[in-house]
Amino acid sequence: MEQKKRFIIQAAYYAVAAAAMYLLLRYALPWLLPFLLALAVAAAVEPLLRFVREKMHLKRAFLAAVATLLVVGLTVAAAAWLLGALWRQVNDLLRRAPQLLAMLPQMLEQLRGRLEEYRVTLPLSAQQAVNEAVTAVGGMLGDAAVKLSAALLEGVTKFVGHLPGALLFCATVVMATFFTISSYPQLRAFLLRQVPEEKRAAAKALKEGALGAVLKWLKAQIILITVTFLQLLAGLLLLRREYA
Repeated sequence: MEQKKRFIIQAAYYAVAAAAMYLLLRYALPWLLPFLLALAVAAAVEPLLRFVREKMHLKRAFLAAVATLLVVGLTVAAAAWLLGALWRQVNDLLRRAPQLLAMLPQMLEQLRGRLEEYRVTLPLSAQQAVNEAVTAVGGMLGDAAVKLSAALLEGVTKFVGHLPGALLFCATVVMATFFTISSYPQLRAFLLRQVPEEKRAAAKALKEGALGAVLKWLKAQIILITVTFLQLLAGLLLLRREYA
């Protein structure tokens, strides 16, 4: 009887914990995300800040301001470079769009001719299926063009509507990053005090195991992505393709 009671209590505990985690991720995470990002940045730069403080004996607030500016500057520079490249290629695509659209009927006619050559070699029952497929594809292309235009317009409208919220989010992340880096040792000590003494060793082992697994997975993914990227880049450069 005592064992059943213990099982029921543990099941109820895990159910409440799962419900609390779901509610946290569903409703509280968007509000907590800027501070979680700030905490992650502070934890990442803490070893470097500790090293600089030991060597140069600078104030932590000054180092926090410098670290925040460096992180923000690198992030903005990377975003500006990516958006600039995207903007140039989109402009070039829009400039060449009339020429590409003018070539579309010829390409479709060539495709239709190839399908016709293939169709005549098939049995009569299969020829009818191919004709229906060609008609369906033509209608799908027309519908796709209309849907794409509507989707682009809707996407631009949503982007403009979310822009103030995104700017507020970025400003909150920057401010939270500065204050979190400034008081990271005190904040870390406070969070550790919330974990019972007897569970700290298990929590530390879980953290190290999970972090090690994630880092190994990221290392493998980065290696695969880098090798694939270099192969594709070399091939496209050798073929002298645009936008390699």
